Amino acid sequence: MNKSPMRWILSQSRAAVSLLATTILKAFTDFAAGTSPGSLQQLWLLSAVVIVAGGFFLILDAFCNRIVVARTERKIRTDLMHVPTRCDLLDLEGMHEGELITRLTSDTEAAAQCAPRLISSLLGGCMCAMAAFFYMHSLSWQLTLAITVAVPLLALCIRLFSPVLEA
Repeated sequence: MNKSPMRWILSQSRAAVSLLATTILKAFTDFAAGTSPGSLQQLWLLSAVVIVAGGFFLILDAFCNRIVVARTERKIRTDLMHVPTRCDLLDLEGMHEGELITRLTSDTEAAAQCAPRLISSLLGGCMCAMAAFFYMHSLSWQLTLAITVAVPLLALCIRLFSPVLEA
């Protein structure tokens, strides 16, 4: 299976697990209020299943991330190994081959781990935020409107007051 659909399926599965966890928390609240039709044992069992499923998807995501990092590292290393062959020999004259390979390897590993993690974090965060927004809207549009207005105001306050608090 291609890595893009697999990553998308994993992000959707993690979002679904998050929504299920939210629903179970609502069911616990309903149980405490006395309006839940289920028993406490059923709620504990469902929460355990959701926690195990969330852990499974996190492990699967880490495994897929490692595969992407290895492919990216191999591609960067292959591309960079051609650079010294096309480079002017006077530029490489002062360097030892071992030092050049060590630098190349460390830079390749750093770049290969950074790019996929950044992209998956950004896309995963956006997907979870969108799923949470639509789920909140399905529960209560008033709550969604209040949070949609409050979150940017809170971010602005944090941006304004964090330099003052750090000083």
